[in-house]
Amino acid sequence: MKAIGGNELANALKNRKRLAVVTARPAPRPAPFTERIAAIAALGASAVGGRCAIAWDSAGAGGTALAPVDDSRFDEVIRAGLAALDNPLSDAAAKGSKRVTLSTREIDSIGRYGKFEIPPAVAMLALVEGGISIRIVTAAAGAEGGHRRSSCEFEALLELLAGAVVAEISRKDAEKSAEFWRAYGAERVHYCRIAQDELKRERGRALEVDAAVAAARASMDREAATRSGLVRQLALRMFTAIDDERARIARDLHDEQAQLLAAAMIALEGGREEARAIFTQIEVELRRKTRELRPATLGHATLDEGIEREFRRVVGAGILATLVYPGAKDGISRPVQQLCFQVVREALSNVIRHASAKSVEVIVECKNSAARISVIDDGCGIDRSRNGDGIGLAGVRERLELMGGRLTVESCAGRTVIMAEIPEFGL
Repeated sequence: MKAIGGNELANALKNRKRLAVVTARPAPRPAPFTERIAAIAALGASAVGGRCAIAWDSAGAGGTALAPVDDSRFDEVIRAGLAALDNPLSDAAAKGSKRVTLSTREIDSIGRYGKFEIPPAVAMLALVEGGISIRIVTAAAGAEGGHRRSSCEFEALLELLAGAVVAEISRKDAEKSAEFWRAYGAERVHYCRIAQDELKRERGRALEVDAAVAAARASMDREAATRSGLVRQLALRMFTAIDDERARIARDLHDEQAQLLAAAMIALEGGREEARAIFTQIEVELRRKTRELRPATLGHATLDEGIEREFRRVVGAGILATLVYPGAKDGISRPVQQLCFQVVREALSNVIRHASAKSVEVIVECKNSAARISVIDDGCGIDRSRNGDGIGLAGVRERLELMGGRLTVESCAGRTVIMAEIPEFGL
């Protein structure tokens, strides 16, 4: 191992110490504003070889820096000079002037007024710039290094010091403004983020509303298409029923009325009483056909009066008929009563023609803004081998669905229930 000499060891230790200092040195921080002003004052005091005082005021805030701080020489002249510069500075600012200096004679009068001795090297300057007012006073015992400074040199030195102070104050104001705008910007960013989040939520709610509206529109379109289809089907059924009814009327006229007319012609050739009986039968049959061709409407009658009128046909067919109101019958509108009557009429016609029933019961209910009609018979039931409803019930079913109602049929041997539900808002 190579031996290390004393000089090498000392250099190594020295380099090690320097490296350690460099490594451990914290990041430089900018000096506070008052320290920077104090440094300018110290620079002025060093330049004149005495003392320097700087007083400043900006936006209602100000202060005074005095260098050196541990030196009490020339305190009287410095305080008197700063006070003497205050009034001329205000007057100059009012007149639009930016710079005030005191002559040697004015400085001497300050000493005479204050009854203290003025040192050989004294200079005083006041400056107003951009809302910043600065007063600077320097005082020294004599010329530095045997060289007496001229008034121009003192004036230039004070202007340099004043310019440096103005720069520091402007820098402080800029930092304060930047800090304000930085905080303001951070606050605005925070509120912008809150607004963005709220906007996202509003957009989400708007999308939900749009989706709900689209779903409602689609449902309404489907409902409209369904009702349009029902209208077309009802129209087709109506024309088919008209044609069937015409064919039935033609058959009846041929099979029954033609025979009665033929019998009447024969009767005219026979006795008067026989002819009168035949014509009476023709009149009865014509009235019956007229009633059958009449539309199923209530006219001026109430719903229970119309049902009681239909019960006459049921009783005439040998079937016991009963009308039941479990609750109040009031509250059913006239259009709904008309539709209820058509349901009852068609159901009773089916009972008379096909059920072979002994009794039938009609129940009329009104609750939850809807009318419910039930026709219950004890007949043989509906033949399940047939496809769907008959023409009459099919027409009633389509008319109910068109009006927002529904028709249900439950049938077995010994019991058949035809029930119609009709909402009031459907009409």
